[in-house]
Amino acid sequence: MLLFALAMLLFASHCLSAGYTQKLLVQVFDQDYRPVEGAQVYVEHQVNSVVGDAKTKPVSTKANGTADISFTDWEELSGQTKYTYTLYTKYGSEVESAVLTVTDTSAVRVYSMQVKAHYAFVSVHDQKGKPLAASVTVGNTTRKTDVGGMARFQLPPGKYTAKAEINGAVRNRDLSLDKDQNIEIEFPLYTVKITVIDDYKRPLAAQVDLDGAAKNTSADGIAVFENVSNEQPKVTVRYNESFRKLQPNLKQESSMLVVFDLTKPVIQELHHSIQKNEEAVINAYVQEPGASASGISGVSITYEVGGVTTSVPAYTVGYNSFEAKIPVVPRETLVKYTVKATDKAGNAGFASGTYTIALERKNVELKKDNGFFGITLGWETIVVGLVAFGIVGYGVLYYRKRQQHEKDLEDEIGVEVPPQSPYSQPPVNPPTLPPQA
Repeated sequence: MLLFALAMLLFASHCLSAGYTQKLLVQVFDQDYRPVEGAQVYVEHQVNSVVGDAKTKPVSTKANGTADISFTDWEELSGQTKYTYTLYTKYGSEVESAVLTVTDTSAVRVYSMQVKAHYAFVSVHDQKGKPLAASVTVGNTTRKTDVGGMARFQLPPGKYTAKAEINGAVRNRDLSLDKDQNIEIEFPLYTVKITVIDDYKRPLAAQVDLDGAAKNTSADGIAVFENVSNEQPKVTVRYNESFRKLQPNLKQESSMLVVFDLTKPVIQELHHSIQKNEEAVINAYVQEPGASASGISGVSITYEVGGVTTSVPAYTVGYNSFEAKIPVVPRETLVKYTVKATDKAGNAGFASGTYTIALERKNVELKKDNGFFGITLGWETIVVGLVAFGIVGYGVLYYRKRQQHEKDLEDEIGVEVPPQSPYSQPPVNPPTLPPQA
């Protein structure tokens, strides 16, 4: 074989002139003789005897696995012309090579090479199995799915990530390509319904933004987004100057109700009472109108004396009922108090009142450690009490004197005297004495 090669080389040196141009049509197949697209083909050859060898620019094979290469040896002396060259094919990390000898430069030389390659068939569909139009990337290659939701990739052996993208949403699948494989990527698509109402359940004309797609609500306050692929989209609902931000999980809910509470809380039954120690107790009942109201978030109470405003804590004493105590202030001082109720939407309602403690208070005040049985009495009460005590005492003395008189009479006449009714008449004649023994 070595002698044969030397003979061919001598023959070529006599038949070929110095310098030449070689045209190649390279065919690249995989291990199953399927055309390989994207393989890099290049040639290392002599430029001339001074420069030496050089490599051509790599050419990628087409979908049919072919690549055209043409190169020239510029050496002028046939004795110094190198008629052998090396053909390389690189696919992935694998490089195949073949040493070839120039024989005939008048025709295109066809040469075939083999590399290892496998197919990944990536199918994209929704949760119901419906094929989807998606952009699929595996390795450095991106393809669009066909009408059946399929994208086909021929790749060197190795580990890859198949990435499918629809409207900015991405799904990934890892794969180890050591043979042809079918890969399925499920892209759930959802229909999102957003209803916008006020606290009285009336529809509102609002703007709804879902992952950059904007819609206005209809007359019934509804905005519908179809084919939503992001399972956790960002939703912004705007009404006038107010807005709400949501990020729902569409696996759990695809219909949302957004309520804008537009009504202020109403403060009802506001009143005050002055305690015996002259503290003031402020009571207020707060109502949040609207069937879909956000609810009361807090109640605060302030009072003003002499231009100075002070806050006092308000406590819950019942359902939506609140109470606060204002400390003792000097008598005949005007006290202004204000109740502020805030709901969870930030709306605030106010109500105010005033009171003054008179200079002279004529109240009966209970004491724990002073007075008669713990009671301190005013002078008017003492006078009334003394008069009543005198009347009762006189009645008791009269009754006891009357009883003594009747007893003395019984002892004198020896006959029991019946009690006299104040409405009965006395006897006409006095009773006669019994006969003497």
